[in-house]
Parts: sequence; C-alpha cells; structure tokens
Amino acid sequence: MGRKPKDDYKAFLFIADYLRRYEKQPSFREIAIEMGYSSMRSVQLLLKRLVDTGKITYQERVMDVVDKASPVINERTVDVRILAEVPCGPLEEAIEDPRGSIKVSTEFAKPGSNYFILEARGDSMSNADILPGSLMLFRQQATAENRDIVVAVVNGAATVKRFRRDGEFVVLTPESDNPDHKPMIFTDGFAIQGKFIKRLPDPF
Repeated sequence: MGRKPKDDYKAFLFIADYLRRYEKQPSFREIAIEMGYSSMRSVQLLLKRLVDTGKITYQERVMDVVDKASPVINERTVDVRILAEVPCGPLEEAIEDPRGSIKVSTEFAKPGSNYFILEARGDSMSNADILPGSLMLFRQQATAENRDIVVAVVNGAATVKRFRRDGEFVVLTPESDNPDHKPMIFTDGFAIQGKFIKRLPDPF
C-alpha cells in the first residue's frame, strides 16, 4: 500500500487545524517540517493533490479548506503517533514503522490518557469495521473488559481481537465471515497493550 493517501490525509488535517488555530495558512516550510519533507517541491505536489481531490483551495498562495465536514475543522485536537502495522489475523510480529502523528479530536483521545495509532493488516476483524489498512486508535492500558477489542501480545507476537476472560482462560475472538479465522485461547504469556477506541476516517 502506498503512503501518498495517508500523507495527504495527514497534511489535510494539519492544514485544517492550522487555519482554525491561527486564522492564517501554514508556510511551505511549516508543512515540510510537519510532513518530514526535505524539498519544497514535495510540498507543492502535495498541495496540488489536495486541490485536485477537492479538499482545499490554493491560488496565489491563499489557502482555504473546502471539505468543512472533515475532522478537526472545528474541534480541539491532540497529536497521536502512528506506531506500527499490526496483524488482525494470526499472531505475528507487529511491523514497527513510526511515521509521525496525526491529529485526533479530544472527544476520542481524551486528556489524561496515552493513545497510539496502529494500521490494520488482515481481515479477521472486518465485521467490526476494521479493514486492511484501517487506522485504529487505541488507549494504552494493560487491562480490558469482556467484549473490548484489544491489541494483545502473546510471547512477542501481536494481534487485534475481541477480548474475553473465562476463568483462567483468555479468549481472543475474530469478527469475520472468513472461516479461516478461529478463536485463540491462552492461559499464560498474554499481555494487553491497549484498548481499541475507534477506527479513524479513511485517508482519501
């Protein structure tokens, strides 16, 4: 999966939030720093993509947001880090791939707790609206209630599943019509890393 759609989504959130906070547009340099770009040409190409997809207007260096229904336009936000790609199928090593952060409304990433974002790999949670490539917001915590969706680590391998504790057993259940995905049952070597809060809007 290419990164341009996620880059564009991150840039749009940054521009929208900047316009709302400061009532002026960010400079090319500020956009480049936010995106980790070393070239102003990369910023120009990014802005062109946002214009072409109808997300912003940009002419004579005057910028405005067109898609007023998108997140963070009128909301308080915090920056939440995108940490890794994590399997939603069989237990596998999570692929660490830090790629900065995106802005998330404080309605979901509430002050006082730590949050992180993971990208879904696999389809075992498709019936919970978690699809391959989905960006998932998690609150960092080591405990969960039955029926919570969690990111769990078992002997160094990770997965995202529906959690249930049954006596001394922990059951991780998929939510998919794919019969290849089966519940996983553990008695030890199990740790919760975070509780799923919501799937973030799909990058455009």
